[in-house]
Amino acid sequence: MNRFVKSINKVSLIQQIIIGLIIGILTALYVPDVANELALLGVLFVGALKGIAPILVFFLVIAAISKHRSGQKTGMGSVITLYLLGTFLSAALAVVVSFFFPTTLHLAAGAAPPQGIAEVMTTLLKNVVDNPVKALMSANYIGILGWALILGGALRHAPMNTKEVMESLAQAITTVVGWIIRFAPLGIMGLVAESIATNGIEALIGYFQLLVLLLGSMIFVALVINPILSFVYLRRNPYPLVFKCL
Repeated sequence: MNRFVKSINKVSLIQQIIIGLIIGILTALYVPDVANELALLGVLFVGALKGIAPILVFFLVIAAISKHRSGQKTGMGSVITLYLLGTFLSAALAVVVSFFFPTTLHLAAGAAPPQGIAEVMTTLLKNVVDNPVKALMSANYIGILGWALILGGALRHAPMNTKEVMESLAQAITTVVGWIIRFAPLGIMGLVAESIATNGIEALIGYFQLLVLLLGSMIFVALVINPILSFVYLRRNPYPLVFKCL
């Protein structure tokens, strides 16, 4: 068993995902009955990620806020400002790209979109003060962040042992997330197999178009938008650092 695990680990996760993607496509095209059975793998993978992600965010934020010392320089103001600008420009780019390259996907029906800014703000405020247990169960990240910030601030004056426990919990949950990610090839294989078996090869074409647009937009953000923001803030050429990170 250990040899089998070691042999799998020799193959990178990206390569494993590509292999799972190919197997899912071939299974859906030639053995559609089996493809429908593979759907369970996708459901389990997505369910596991959706279940652990809110808990991870909750404890990571609590651990980070609780260990912050008064007067300690963190540069968070600049980070938040650059993050908000980058997010806004990325969202604007996504809107522009969606108008020039519209893509249709086969998705389940969702909730109705909000009718105005007043409804958006009302929903936002209600989500912030949502029951913390309910927020974790329903993956309400606005509520999770809100309560995590409050609890983290309250724990700033707690004993160091308590803060170390919170950090240990955050690290343990991060490890669990890593374990779940290792099953991404199987999950993606099941999701792709079910999607193609249910909606036909046209669903794969739509996902491929979306993937091309997504990767193109991400590259534009990484090589154009983010370097411009970095240049405005640092007043120096950001590209050596960008290519080093890539």
